[in-house]
Amino acid sequence: MGRIVCRHCGRAFIVPEGVSRARCPHCHTTAQVGRSGQEPAGRHAGAGWRGGQPRQATSPPQPAGPMHPGAGTYSPPLPSYPAESRWSPAIVVVPLVLLFMAAAAVVGYLVLGRGLGLAEVPLEVRCNAPGARWFLDGVDQGLVLDGTRRLVRPGLRKIRFELGAAQAEEAVEIGPWQREALIEHTFSDQDIVAYVRAGTCGIVIPNLNERPMGTGFLALLPPASGGVRDLAMVGARDADGRDLVITAAHVADAAMDTSHLVCVFRTRDGLVRCPVRYVYYIDRQADVAVLVLARRAPEECQPLLLATELPRAGTEVGLVGNPRDVAQFSVIFGRVSASDNDGKVQVNAAVEPGCSGGPVFEVARGVVVGITSAKFLRVAQQGLAAPASTVAGPLREWQQDSAAALRTAQATTERFREHSTRRVAGNAAWLGYGAIQGYAAIAAVVVEQCKSVGWQAAPQVARTVIAALVRGDNDEGGGLEDVIFFVPLALDYARTRSGLPKSVEDALQKLRALHDQALRTAANPGSYPSPEAYLRAMEAILGEAKRAHQVVLAYAQLP
Repeated sequence: MGRIVCRHCGRAFIVPEGVSRARCPHCHTTAQVGRSGQEPAGRHAGAGWRGGQPRQATSPPQPAGPMHPGAGTYSPPLPSYPAESRWSPAIVVVPLVLLFMAAAAVVGYLVLGRGLGLAEVPLEVRCNAPGARWFLDGVDQGLVLDGTRRLVRPGLRKIRFELGAAQAEEAVEIGPWQREALIEHTFSDQDIVAYVRAGTCGIVIPNLNERPMGTGFLALLPPASGGVRDLAMVGARDADGRDLVITAAHVADAAMDTSHLVCVFRTRDGLVRCPVRYVYYIDRQADVAVLVLARRAPEECQPLLLATELPRAGTEVGLVGNPRDVAQFSVIFGRVSASDNDGKVQVNAAVEPGCSGGPVFEVARGVVVGITSAKFLRVAQQGLAAPASTVAGPLREWQQDSAAALRTAQATTERFREHSTRRVAGNAAWLGYGAIQGYAAIAAVVVEQCKSVGWQAAPQVARTVIAALVRGDNDEGGGLEDVIFFVPLALDYARTRSGLPKSVEDALQKLRALHDQALRTAANPGSYPSPEAYLRAMEAILGEAKRAHQVVLAYAQLP
Protein backbone atom coordinates (compact mmCIF):
# COMPACT_ATOMS: atom_id res chain seq x y z
CA MET A 1 0.00 0.00 0.00
CA GLY A 2 1.20 3.52 -0.82
CA ARG A 3 -0.08 7.07 -0.34
CA ILE A 4 -0.29 9.19 -3.52
CA VAL A 5 -1.08 12.94 -3.87
CA CYS A 6 -3.16 13.92 -6.93
CA ARG A 7 -1.68 16.72 -9.03
CA HIS A 8 -5.11 17.78 -10.25
CA CYS A 9 -6.92 18.36 -6.93
CA GLY A 10 -4.03 18.15 -4.44
CA ARG A 11 -5.65 15.46 -2.28
CA ALA A 12 -4.00 12.26 -1.05
CA PHE A 13 -5.34 8.74 -1.31
CA ILE A 14 -3.99 5.17 -0.85
CA VAL A 15 -3.07 2.93 -3.79
CA PRO A 16 -2.71 -0.89 -3.36
CA GLU A 17 0.48 -2.70 -4.31
CA GLY A 18 0.81 -3.81 -7.91
CA VAL A 19 -1.65 -1.32 -9.47
CA SER A 20 -0.36 0.26 -12.68
CA ARG A 21 -3.22 2.73 -13.20
CA ALA A 22 -5.37 4.42 -10.56
CA ARG A 23 -8.10 7.05 -10.50
CA CYS A 24 -8.39 9.77 -7.91
CA PRO A 25 -11.57 9.21 -5.84
CA HIS A 26 -11.99 12.95 -5.44
CA CYS A 27 -11.68 14.43 -8.96
CA HIS A 28 -11.69 11.12 -10.89
CA THR A 29 -8.45 11.84 -12.75
CA THR A 30 -6.84 8.64 -14.12
CA ALA A 31 -3.04 8.16 -14.48
CA GLN A 32 -0.34 5.47 -14.43
CA VAL A 33 1.36 4.54 -11.18
CA GLY A 34 4.93 3.25 -10.91
CA ARG A 35 6.02 0.16 -9.02
CA SER A 36 5.49 0.21 -5.28
CA GLY A 37 3.29 3.26 -5.57
CA GLN A 38 6.04 5.32 -7.26
CA GLU A 39 5.34 7.87 -9.96
CA PRO A 40 5.98 6.45 -13.46
CA ALA A 41 8.90 7.58 -15.52
CA GLY A 42 9.04 8.65 -19.19
CA ARG A 43 6.32 10.66 -20.89
CA HIS A 44 3.89 9.87 -18.08
CA ALA A 45 6.10 11.30 -15.41
CA GLY A 46 4.34 14.03 -13.49
CA ALA A 47 1.16 13.65 -15.59
CA GLY A 48 -1.08 12.89 -12.74
CA TRP A 49 0.79 12.63 -9.48
CA ARG A 50 2.75 15.16 -7.53
CA GLY A 51 6.42 14.64 -6.68
CA GLY A 52 9.09 12.71 -8.61
CA GLN A 53 10.62 10.84 -5.68
CA PRO A 54 9.46 7.37 -4.96
CA ARG A 55 7.34 6.96 -1.95
CA GLN A 56 7.45 3.82 0.16
CA ALA A 57 4.25 2.18 0.93
CA THR A 58 3.46 2.29 4.59
CA SER A 59 1.06 0.37 6.70
CA PRO A 60 -2.20 2.11 7.48
CA PRO A 61 -2.03 3.96 10.76
CA GLN A 62 -3.62 2.34 13.75
CA PRO A 63 -6.65 3.99 15.37
CA ALA A 64 -5.93 6.22 18.31
CA GLY A 65 -6.80 4.98 21.77
CA PRO A 66 -5.43 3.80 25.03
CA MET A 67 -4.06 0.62 23.38
CA HIS A 68 -2.15 2.62 20.74
CA PRO A 69 -0.84 5.78 22.26
CA GLY A 70 0.45 8.35 19.82
CA ALA A 71 -0.98 6.55 16.77
CA GLY A 72 -2.15 8.63 13.75
CA THR A 73 -5.61 8.93 12.25
CA TYR A 74 -6.93 5.78 10.67
CA SER A 75 -7.99 5.90 6.97
CA PRO A 76 -9.86 2.87 5.66
CA PRO A 77 -8.66 1.40 2.40
CA LEU A 78 -10.46 2.58 -0.72
CA PRO A 79 -11.90 0.17 -3.24
CA SER A 80 -10.10 -0.38 -6.46
CA TYR A 81 -11.34 1.51 -9.57
CA PRO A 82 -11.79 0.25 -13.09
CA ALA A 83 -8.79 0.52 -15.25
CA GLU A 84 -10.62 2.74 -17.80
CA SER A 85 -13.65 5.12 -17.75
CA ARG A 86 -16.17 4.16 -20.48
CA TRP A 87 -18.61 6.69 -22.21
CA SER A 88 -22.33 5.73 -22.06
CA PRO A 89 -24.57 6.51 -25.12
CA ALA A 90 -27.67 6.77 -22.86
CA ILE A 91 -26.61 10.32 -21.99
CA VAL A 92 -27.55 11.43 -25.53
CA VAL A 93 -30.16 8.86 -26.52
CA VAL A 94 -32.60 9.38 -23.63
CA PRO A 95 -33.08 13.16 -24.20
CA LEU A 96 -33.53 12.57 -27.92
CA VAL A 97 -36.22 9.98 -27.28
CA LEU A 98 -38.09 12.30 -24.90
CA LEU A 99 -37.90 15.15 -27.41
CA PHE A 100 -39.24 12.92 -30.17
CA MET A 101 -42.15 11.77 -27.99
CA ALA A 102 -43.11 15.39 -27.15
CA ALA A 103 -43.03 16.37 -30.83
CA ALA A 104 -45.16 13.36 -31.72
CA ALA A 105 -47.74 14.33 -29.09
CA VAL A 106 -47.99 17.88 -30.44
CA VAL A 107 -48.34 16.70 -34.04
CA GLY A 108 -50.91 14.13 -33.00
CA TYR A 109 -52.97 16.71 -31.19
CA LEU A 110 -52.90 19.09 -34.14
CA VAL A 111 -53.66 16.41 -36.72
CA LEU A 112 -55.95 14.01 -34.90
CA GLY A 113 -57.49 16.69 -32.64
CA ARG A 114 -58.42 18.87 -35.59
CA GLY A 115 -59.62 15.91 -37.59
CA LEU A 116 -61.74 14.50 -34.78
CA GLY A 117 -63.06 17.91 -33.73
CA LEU A 118 -61.31 17.94 -30.37
CA ALA A 119 -59.30 21.15 -30.92
CA GLU A 120 -61.05 24.51 -30.36
CA VAL A 121 -61.26 27.27 -32.97
CA PRO A 122 -61.43 31.01 -32.12
CA LEU A 123 -64.88 32.48 -32.89
CA GLU A 124 -65.32 36.26 -33.12
CA VAL A 125 -68.83 37.72 -32.70
CA ARG A 126 -69.70 41.26 -33.80
CA CYS A 127 -72.85 43.36 -33.71
CA ASN A 128 -73.65 46.99 -34.45
CA ALA A 129 -75.53 47.26 -31.10
CA PRO A 130 -73.09 46.70 -28.18
CA GLY A 131 -76.02 46.33 -25.78
CA ALA A 132 -77.26 43.20 -27.54
CA ARG A 133 -76.85 39.82 -25.82
CA TRP A 134 -75.75 36.73 -27.71
CA PHE A 135 -76.27 33.03 -27.09
CA LEU A 136 -74.08 30.14 -28.22
CA ASP A 137 -76.11 26.95 -28.67
CA GLY A 138 -78.70 28.36 -26.27
CA VAL A 139 -76.19 29.40 -23.56
CA ASP A 140 -76.09 33.08 -22.60
CA GLN A 141 -72.65 34.56 -23.36
CA GLY A 142 -73.31 38.14 -22.16
CA LEU A 143 -73.15 41.35 -24.17
CA VAL A 144 -71.54 41.66 -27.55
CA LEU A 145 -69.96 45.06 -26.71
CA ASP A 146 -67.39 46.05 -29.34
CA GLY A 147 -66.51 42.48 -30.28
CA THR A 148 -66.26 39.20 -28.42
CA ARG A 149 -64.04 36.15 -28.94
CA ARG A 150 -64.69 32.59 -27.78
CA LEU A 151 -62.97 29.23 -28.31
CA VAL A 152 -65.48 26.75 -29.71
CA ARG A 153 -65.24 23.20 -31.06
CA PRO A 154 -65.65 22.62 -34.78
CA GLY A 155 -69.08 21.79 -36.11
CA LEU A 156 -72.41 23.53 -36.69
CA ARG A 157 -72.90 26.27 -34.09
CA LYS A 158 -76.11 28.27 -33.60
CA ILE A 159 -75.76 31.93 -32.60
CA ARG A 160 -78.74 33.98 -31.38
CA PHE A 161 -78.72 37.76 -30.90
CA GLU A 162 -81.25 39.56 -28.66
CA LEU A 163 -81.83 43.31 -28.49
CA GLY A 164 -84.96 43.94 -26.48
CA ALA A 165 -87.83 42.22 -28.28
CA ALA A 166 -85.82 41.85 -31.50
CA GLN A 167 -84.14 38.49 -32.04
CA ALA A 168 -82.01 37.06 -34.83
CA GLU A 169 -80.59 33.53 -35.09
CA GLU A 170 -77.80 32.49 -37.40
CA ALA A 171 -75.83 29.27 -37.90
CA VAL A 172 -72.14 28.99 -38.70
CA GLU A 173 -70.24 25.89 -39.82
CA ILE A 174 -66.79 25.79 -38.25
CA GLY A 175 -64.37 23.42 -39.96
CA PRO A 176 -61.73 21.46 -38.05
CA TRP A 177 -58.90 23.02 -40.10
CA GLN A 178 -60.27 26.57 -39.88
CA ARG A 179 -57.91 29.00 -38.17
CA GLU A 180 -60.70 31.31 -36.94
CA ALA A 181 -64.39 32.01 -37.55
CA LEU A 182 -66.33 35.28 -37.75
CA ILE A 183 -70.06 35.95 -37.38
CA GLU A 184 -71.74 39.35 -37.25
CA HIS A 185 -75.25 40.77 -37.23
CA THR A 186 -76.70 44.21 -37.86
CA PHE A 187 -79.92 45.35 -36.20
CA SER A 188 -82.07 47.89 -38.02
CA ASP A 189 -82.69 51.41 -36.76
CA GLN A 190 -86.28 50.41 -35.95
CA ASP A 191 -85.03 47.58 -33.71
CA ILE A 192 -82.67 49.95 -31.89
CA VAL A 193 -85.39 52.57 -31.34
CA ALA A 194 -87.79 49.91 -30.02
CA TYR A 195 -85.08 48.63 -27.66
CA VAL A 196 -84.45 52.13 -26.25
CA ARG A 197 -88.16 52.87 -25.86
CA ALA A 198 -88.66 49.59 -23.97
CA GLY A 199 -86.04 50.60 -21.37
CA THR A 200 -87.54 54.08 -20.92
CA CYS A 201 -90.15 55.01 -18.31
CA GLY A 202 -92.32 58.01 -17.57
CA ILE A 203 -92.02 59.70 -14.17
CA VAL A 204 -95.21 61.06 -12.66
CA ILE A 205 -96.46 62.50 -9.39
CA PRO A 206 -99.83 60.86 -8.61
CA ASN A 207 -101.20 63.96 -6.86
CA LEU A 208 -100.85 66.07 -10.01
CA ASN A 209 -103.47 64.32 -12.15
CA GLU A 210 -100.92 61.81 -13.50
CA ARG A 211 -99.37 64.40 -15.78
CA PRO A 212 -95.83 63.38 -16.83
CA MET A 213 -93.16 65.30 -14.92
CA GLY A 214 -90.29 63.84 -16.94
CA THR A 215 -88.66 60.71 -18.27
CA GLY A 216 -86.22 58.12 -16.92
CA PHE A 217 -84.59 54.91 -18.09
CA LEU A 218 -82.97 51.72 -16.84
CA ALA A 219 -79.22 51.65 -17.38
CA LEU A 220 -76.18 49.41 -17.18
CA LEU A 221 -72.45 49.94 -17.54
CA PRO A 222 -69.91 48.00 -19.60
CA PRO A 223 -67.47 45.97 -17.45
CA ALA A 224 -64.54 47.91 -16.03
CA SER A 225 -62.10 45.13 -16.92
CA GLY A 226 -63.21 44.95 -20.53
CA GLY A 227 -64.44 41.38 -20.18
CA VAL A 228 -67.85 40.01 -20.95
CA ARG A 229 -68.60 37.25 -18.49
CA ASP A 230 -67.91 39.54 -15.53
CA LEU A 231 -70.29 42.15 -16.90
CA ALA A 232 -71.98 44.14 -14.15
CA MET A 233 -75.67 44.48 -14.89
CA VAL A 234 -75.71 47.78 -13.04
CA GLY A 235 -79.18 49.20 -12.99
CA ALA A 236 -80.72 45.99 -14.25
CA ARG A 237 -81.11 44.35 -10.86
CA ASP A 238 -79.25 43.80 -7.61
CA ALA A 239 -79.37 40.85 -5.23
CA ASP A 240 -82.56 42.15 -3.54
CA GLY A 241 -84.40 42.78 -6.77
CA ARG A 242 -84.06 46.56 -6.85
CA ASP A 243 -83.68 48.46 -10.12
CA LEU A 244 -81.94 51.78 -10.74
CA VAL A 245 -83.51 54.48 -12.90
CA ILE A 246 -81.57 57.42 -14.35
CA THR A 247 -83.32 60.79 -14.74
CA ALA A 248 -82.74 64.55 -14.40
CA ALA A 249 -82.28 66.13 -10.98
CA HIS A 250 -85.00 68.72 -11.56
CA VAL A 251 -87.47 65.93 -12.35
CA ALA A 252 -86.76 64.29 -8.99
CA ASP A 253 -86.94 67.67 -7.24
CA ALA A 254 -90.52 68.08 -8.43
CA ALA A 255 -91.59 65.83 -5.54
CA MET A 256 -91.16 66.46 -1.84
CA ASP A 257 -90.71 62.78 -1.07
CA THR A 258 -89.63 59.70 -2.98
CA SER A 259 -92.99 58.13 -2.21
CA HIS A 260 -94.53 60.80 -4.45
CA LEU A 261 -92.55 59.62 -7.49
CA VAL A 262 -93.76 56.76 -9.66
CA CYS A 263 -92.06 55.28 -12.74
CA VAL A 264 -94.45 54.02 -15.40
CA PHE A 265 -93.26 51.38 -17.90
CA ARG A 266 -95.12 50.38 -21.04
CA THR A 267 -95.34 46.64 -21.75
CA ARG A 268 -97.33 44.41 -24.07
CA ASP A 269 -99.90 43.92 -21.29
CA GLY A 270 -100.29 47.64 -20.57
CA LEU A 271 -98.77 50.14 -18.14
CA VAL A 272 -96.78 48.91 -15.13
CA ARG A 273 -96.26 51.31 -12.22
CA CYS A 274 -93.15 51.04 -10.04
CA PRO A 275 -92.88 53.45 -7.08
CA VAL A 276 -89.53 54.98 -6.15
CA ARG A 277 -87.99 53.88 -2.83
CA TYR A 278 -84.74 55.85 -2.55
CA VAL A 279 -82.77 58.63 -4.20
CA TYR A 280 -79.34 57.04 -4.45
CA TYR A 281 -77.49 59.92 -6.12
CA ILE A 282 -78.37 63.46 -7.15
CA ASP A 283 -76.18 66.17 -8.67
CA ARG A 284 -78.15 69.36 -9.23
CA GLN A 285 -75.29 71.14 -10.94
CA ALA A 286 -74.99 68.42 -13.58
CA ASP A 287 -78.79 67.87 -13.42
CA VAL A 288 -78.68 64.08 -13.03
CA ALA A 289 -80.22 61.75 -10.46
CA VAL A 290 -80.25 57.99 -9.80
CA LEU A 291 -83.44 56.55 -8.30
CA VAL A 292 -83.94 53.15 -6.65
CA LEU A 293 -87.25 51.46 -7.39
CA ALA A 294 -89.22 49.73 -4.64
CA ARG A 295 -89.70 46.63 -6.79
CA ARG A 296 -88.52 45.09 -9.99
CA ALA A 297 -89.22 46.61 -13.36
CA PRO A 298 -90.92 44.41 -15.98
CA GLU A 299 -88.67 41.74 -17.43
CA GLU A 300 -89.23 42.92 -21.01
CA CYS A 301 -87.90 46.38 -20.12
CA GLN A 302 -84.18 45.81 -20.56
CA PRO A 303 -81.58 48.28 -19.28
CA LEU A 304 -79.76 50.49 -21.76
CA LEU A 305 -75.99 50.43 -22.17
CA LEU A 306 -74.28 53.68 -21.13
CA ALA A 307 -71.41 55.14 -23.11
CA THR A 308 -68.30 55.99 -21.09
CA GLU A 309 -67.02 58.51 -23.66
CA LEU A 310 -68.41 61.76 -24.98
CA PRO A 311 -70.13 61.63 -28.38
CA ARG A 312 -68.46 63.22 -31.35
CA ALA A 313 -69.90 66.29 -33.03
CA GLY A 314 -72.15 65.30 -35.90
CA THR A 315 -73.24 61.97 -34.40
CA GLU A 316 -76.87 61.18 -35.19
CA VAL A 317 -78.83 60.79 -31.97
CA GLY A 318 -82.38 60.30 -30.80
CA LEU A 319 -84.16 61.73 -27.73
CA VAL A 320 -86.93 59.74 -26.04
CA GLY A 321 -89.55 61.50 -23.92
CA ASN A 322 -93.25 61.65 -23.08
CA PRO A 323 -94.28 65.28 -23.58
CA ARG A 324 -97.96 64.59 -24.12
CA ASP A 325 -99.03 61.57 -22.11
CA VAL A 326 -97.68 59.04 -19.64
CA ALA A 327 -95.50 56.36 -21.27
CA GLN A 328 -96.46 57.50 -24.78
CA PHE A 329 -92.82 57.77 -25.72
CA SER A 330 -91.96 59.88 -28.74
CA VAL A 331 -88.54 59.91 -30.40
CA ILE A 332 -86.97 63.15 -31.62
CA PHE A 333 -84.00 62.81 -33.96
CA GLY A 334 -81.12 65.22 -34.31
CA ARG A 335 -77.34 65.50 -34.20
CA VAL A 336 -74.71 66.36 -31.62
CA SER A 337 -73.54 69.89 -32.29
CA ALA A 338 -70.97 70.19 -29.47
CA SER A 339 -69.77 68.39 -26.34
CA ASP A 340 -67.13 68.98 -23.67
CA ASN A 341 -65.92 67.28 -20.51
CA ASP A 342 -66.94 70.03 -18.09
CA GLY A 343 -70.33 71.01 -19.46
CA LYS A 344 -73.21 69.63 -21.43
CA VAL A 345 -73.78 67.80 -24.67
CA GLN A 346 -75.48 70.21 -27.06
CA VAL A 347 -77.99 68.52 -29.35
CA ASN A 348 -79.54 69.95 -32.48
CA ALA A 349 -83.07 68.67 -31.77
CA ALA A 350 -86.45 70.05 -30.74
CA VAL A 351 -86.54 69.23 -27.02
CA GLU A 352 -90.06 69.39 -25.61
CA PRO A 353 -91.34 69.59 -22.01
CA GLY A 354 -91.58 66.07 -20.61
CA CYS A 355 -88.35 64.92 -22.28
CA SER A 356 -86.22 65.89 -19.27
CA GLY A 357 -84.33 62.90 -17.88
CA GLY A 358 -84.85 60.82 -21.00
CA PRO A 359 -82.03 59.01 -22.83
CA VAL A 360 -80.07 60.57 -25.68
CA PHE A 361 -78.84 57.59 -27.71
CA GLU A 362 -76.80 56.93 -30.82
CA VAL A 363 -79.16 55.83 -33.56
CA ALA A 364 -76.60 53.53 -35.19
CA ARG A 365 -75.55 51.70 -32.01
CA GLY A 366 -78.28 52.17 -29.41
CA VAL A 367 -75.81 53.37 -26.75
CA VAL A 368 -76.96 56.14 -24.37
CA VAL A 369 -74.58 59.10 -24.62
CA GLY A 370 -76.53 61.69 -22.61
CA ILE A 371 -79.43 62.53 -20.30
CA THR A 372 -81.80 65.24 -21.54
CA SER A 373 -81.58 68.27 -19.28
CA ALA A 374 -83.01 71.46 -20.82
CA LYS A 375 -83.79 73.38 -23.98
CA PHE A 376 -82.75 76.80 -25.27
CA LEU A 377 -85.57 79.30 -24.92
CA ARG A 378 -84.29 81.80 -27.49
CA VAL A 379 -82.76 79.32 -29.93
CA ALA A 380 -85.00 76.90 -31.78
CA GLN A 381 -84.10 73.24 -32.28
CA GLN A 382 -81.41 73.24 -29.59
CA GLY A 383 -81.27 71.20 -26.39
CA LEU A 384 -78.82 70.31 -23.65
CA ALA A 385 -78.00 66.93 -22.15
CA ALA A 386 -75.73 65.79 -19.34
CA PRO A 387 -73.05 63.27 -20.46
CA ALA A 388 -73.92 59.67 -19.63
CA SER A 389 -70.51 59.29 -17.98
CA THR A 390 -71.72 61.62 -15.19
CA VAL A 391 -73.48 58.71 -13.46
CA ALA A 392 -70.76 56.15 -14.15
CA GLY A 393 -69.11 56.62 -10.75
CA PRO A 394 -72.24 56.07 -8.63
CA LEU A 395 -73.21 53.03 -10.70
CA ARG A 396 -69.75 51.52 -10.23
CA GLU A 397 -70.05 51.97 -6.47
CA TRP A 398 -73.45 50.27 -6.52
CA GLN A 399 -71.91 47.42 -8.49
CA GLN A 400 -68.95 46.91 -6.16
CA ASP A 401 -70.83 47.02 -2.83
CA SER A 402 -74.60 47.27 -3.07
CA ALA A 403 -75.04 47.01 0.73
CA ALA A 404 -72.87 50.07 1.39
CA ALA A 405 -74.47 51.85 -1.55
CA LEU A 406 -77.91 51.15 -0.07
CA ARG A 407 -76.89 52.83 3.19
CA THR A 408 -75.70 55.80 1.14
CA ALA A 409 -79.05 55.85 -0.65
CA GLN A 410 -80.92 55.98 2.65
CA ALA A 411 -78.86 58.94 3.88
CA THR A 412 -79.19 60.71 0.53
CA THR A 413 -82.95 60.19 0.59
CA GLU A 414 -83.27 61.90 3.98
CA ARG A 415 -81.34 64.93 2.71
CA PHE A 416 -83.39 64.89 -0.47
CA ARG A 417 -86.66 64.97 1.45
CA GLU A 418 -85.62 67.99 3.51
CA HIS A 419 -84.28 69.83 0.47
CA SER A 420 -87.33 68.98 -1.62
CA THR A 421 -89.73 70.10 1.09
CA ARG A 422 -88.07 73.50 1.25
CA ARG A 423 -87.75 73.77 -2.50
CA VAL A 424 -91.34 72.83 -3.30
CA ALA A 425 -92.72 75.17 -0.62
CA GLY A 426 -90.61 78.04 -1.91
CA ASN A 427 -91.55 77.41 -5.55
CA ALA A 428 -95.26 77.20 -4.66
CA ALA A 429 -95.01 80.49 -2.78
CA TRP A 430 -93.31 82.09 -5.79
CA LEU A 431 -96.08 80.83 -8.07
CA GLY A 432 -98.86 82.00 -5.76
CA TYR A 433 -97.39 85.45 -5.16
CA GLY A 434 -96.56 85.86 -8.86
CA ALA A 435 -100.11 84.95 -9.86
CA ILE A 436 -101.53 87.52 -7.42
CA GLN A 437 -99.18 90.15 -8.87
CA GLY A 438 -100.50 89.26 -12.30
CA TYR A 439 -104.10 89.71 -11.19
CA ALA A 440 -103.19 93.12 -9.76
CA ALA A 441 -101.71 94.01 -13.15
CA ILE A 442 -104.99 92.98 -14.80
CA ALA A 443 -106.85 95.35 -12.47
CA ALA A 444 -104.52 98.18 -13.45
CA VAL A 445 -105.17 97.53 -17.16
CA VAL A 446 -108.94 97.53 -16.59
CA VAL A 447 -108.78 100.86 -14.77
CA GLU A 448 -106.62 102.37 -17.53
CA GLN A 449 -109.00 101.29 -20.31
CA CYS A 450 -112.04 102.50 -18.36
CA LYS A 451 -110.72 106.06 -18.43
CA SER A 452 -111.96 106.43 -22.00
CA VAL A 453 -115.24 104.47 -21.80
CA GLY A 454 -116.31 105.13 -18.22
CA TRP A 455 -116.34 102.99 -15.10
CA GLN A 456 -119.76 101.54 -15.89
CA ALA A 457 -118.14 99.53 -18.71
CA ALA A 458 -115.57 98.00 -16.32
CA PRO A 459 -117.18 94.51 -16.21
CA GLN A 460 -117.11 94.22 -20.03
CA VAL A 461 -113.54 95.54 -20.18
CA ALA A 462 -112.39 93.05 -17.53
CA ARG A 463 -113.97 90.12 -19.42
CA THR A 464 -112.27 91.21 -22.64
CA VAL A 465 -108.84 91.57 -21.00
CA ILE A 466 -109.07 88.22 -19.18
CA ALA A 467 -110.33 86.43 -22.32
CA ALA A 468 -107.33 87.72 -24.27
CA LEU A 469 -104.92 86.52 -21.56
CA VAL A 470 -106.60 83.12 -21.34
CA ARG A 471 -106.36 82.74 -25.12
CA GLY A 472 -102.70 83.73 -25.11
CA ASP A 473 -100.66 85.95 -27.38
CA ASN A 474 -99.39 83.15 -29.66
CA ASP A 475 -100.65 80.10 -31.44
CA GLU A 476 -99.56 77.77 -28.63
CA GLY A 477 -102.33 79.09 -26.35
CA GLY A 478 -102.02 78.59 -22.61
CA GLY A 479 -101.32 81.82 -20.77
CA LEU A 480 -103.63 82.67 -17.89
CA GLU A 481 -105.53 79.40 -18.17
CA ASP A 482 -102.45 77.41 -17.13
CA VAL A 483 -101.82 79.82 -14.25
CA ILE A 484 -105.36 79.44 -12.95
CA PHE A 485 -105.06 75.65 -13.18
CA PHE A 486 -101.54 74.97 -11.84
CA VAL A 487 -101.11 77.55 -9.07
CA PRO A 488 -103.84 76.18 -6.77
CA LEU A 489 -102.56 72.63 -7.36
CA ALA A 490 -99.02 73.67 -6.49
CA LEU A 491 -100.11 75.46 -3.31
CA ASP A 492 -102.29 72.56 -2.18
CA TYR A 493 -99.55 70.07 -2.95
CA ALA A 494 -96.96 72.05 -0.98
CA ARG A 495 -99.06 72.74 2.11
CA THR A 496 -100.41 69.20 2.54
CA ARG A 497 -96.99 67.50 2.63
CA SER A 498 -95.59 66.29 5.91
CA GLY A 499 -92.63 67.94 7.60
CA LEU A 500 -93.69 71.56 7.14
CA PRO A 501 -93.59 73.92 10.13
CA LYS A 502 -97.00 75.20 11.22
CA SER A 503 -96.18 78.79 10.27
CA VAL A 504 -95.18 77.79 6.74
CA GLU A 505 -98.26 75.64 6.31
CA ASP A 506 -100.47 78.54 7.41
CA ALA A 507 -98.66 80.91 5.03
CA LEU A 508 -99.23 78.56 2.09
CA GLN A 509 -102.88 78.23 3.07
CA LYS A 510 -103.12 82.01 3.19
CA LEU A 511 -101.60 82.33 -0.29
CA ARG A 512 -104.09 79.79 -1.60
CA ALA A 513 -107.04 81.80 -0.26
CA LEU A 514 -105.56 85.12 -1.44
CA HIS A 515 -105.04 83.67 -4.93
CA ASP A 516 -108.74 82.87 -5.28
CA GLN A 517 -109.73 86.24 -3.78
CA ALA A 518 -107.43 88.17 -6.12
CA LEU A 519 -108.79 86.31 -9.16
CA ARG A 520 -112.41 87.10 -8.18
CA THR A 521 -111.59 90.75 -7.50
CA ALA A 522 -109.81 91.24 -10.82
CA ALA A 523 -112.67 89.58 -12.74
CA ASN A 524 -115.45 91.59 -10.99
CA PRO A 525 -114.62 95.30 -11.03
CA GLY A 526 -118.34 96.13 -11.06
CA SER A 527 -118.56 95.12 -7.40
CA TYR A 528 -116.67 98.30 -6.47
CA PRO A 529 -118.14 101.82 -6.76
CA SER A 530 -115.01 103.43 -8.17
CA PRO A 531 -111.66 102.61 -9.72
CA GLU A 532 -109.90 103.76 -6.57
CA ALA A 533 -111.81 101.28 -4.39
CA TYR A 534 -111.10 98.57 -6.93
CA LEU A 535 -107.35 99.23 -6.84
CA ARG A 536 -107.28 99.56 -3.03
CA ALA A 537 -108.86 96.12 -2.70
CA MET A 538 -106.20 94.60 -5.00
CA GLU A 539 -103.38 96.40 -3.11
CA ALA A 540 -104.64 95.04 0.21
CA ILE A 541 -104.66 91.49 -1.17
CA LEU A 542 -101.19 92.02 -2.63
CA GLY A 543 -99.81 93.25 0.72
CA GLU A 544 -101.08 90.20 2.62
CA ALA A 545 -99.71 87.91 -0.08
CA LYS A 546 -96.29 89.53 0.18
CA ARG A 547 -96.11 88.91 3.93
CA ALA A 548 -97.12 85.26 3.53
CA HIS A 549 -94.64 84.89 0.70
CA GLN A 550 -91.77 86.17 2.85
CA VAL A 551 -92.60 83.66 5.61
CA VAL A 552 -92.30 80.77 3.17
CA LEU A 553 -89.11 82.11 1.58
CA ALA A 554 -87.43 82.41 4.99
CA TYR A 555 -88.10 78.70 5.54
CA ALA A 556 -87.15 77.66 2.01
CA GLN A 557 -83.93 79.72 2.13
CA LEU A 558 -84.50 80.93 -1.40
CA PRO A 559 -83.58 84.44 -2.59
